[in-house]
Amino acid sequence: MQYAIAHLDPNEDNPSMEENPCINVDFENEEESCLEAATMMMDEGYKMVTPFFIEDGGKAGTYSWEYVNAHLVVRTK
Repeated sequence: MQYAIAHLDPNEDNPSMEENPCINVDFENEEESCLEAATMMMDEGYKMVTPFFIEDGGKAGTYSWEYVNAHLVVRTK
């Protein structure tokens, strides 16, 4: 399992939820680090920031909002 964060493209003026989200995995693969990174992204103005987990080790390369929402990270502490 790998933690990741989905978000809308910050470079688009009117990003669409119908498109696949941008995915960020550039942080330690720990739940707490993922949630902290998501909070920082929201503070920086990113939209639809959604922490989730990837079950295939990133092999698919592209993930839909449907996949993201089915694999949400829920704070356990």
